[in-house]
Amino acid sequence: MKLSERIVFKFKNAINGIKISMIEDRSIKVQVFFMVFAILISLILKVTSFEFIIIIIVSSLVVALEFVNSSIELLSDFATDNKYSEVIKKVKDLSAAAVLIGSISALVVGIIIFSKYIF
Repeated sequence: MKLSERIVFKFKNAINGIKISMIEDRSIKVQVFFMVFAILISLILKVTSFEFIIIIIVSSLVVALEFVNSSIELLSDFATDNKYSEVIKKVKDLSAAAVLIGSISALVVGIIIFSKYIF
């Protein structure tokens, strides 16, 4: 397989992952909703280009973290055949904590940026 074919193949797989997540994963849908909401608010409030870039970066990172978290959860469930495991619970809690930390950080960034336009 040529390099260009491998690149196209990888992009098709990634796009397929996005499609699957938007159909099957509620958590990813929620994070994507908040990302789109933040982008729309940024456009409505006419934030600066720099602020807009920051909003895009932090919201995209939260969505990316949610993809990783969902992948970890799916793989963990598969590996344990959906049976309870204390180790898997810790793994899932840790990956969920990463999403929470990213979400709180993005919220703080949003408050800092949007507050000067709203108040």
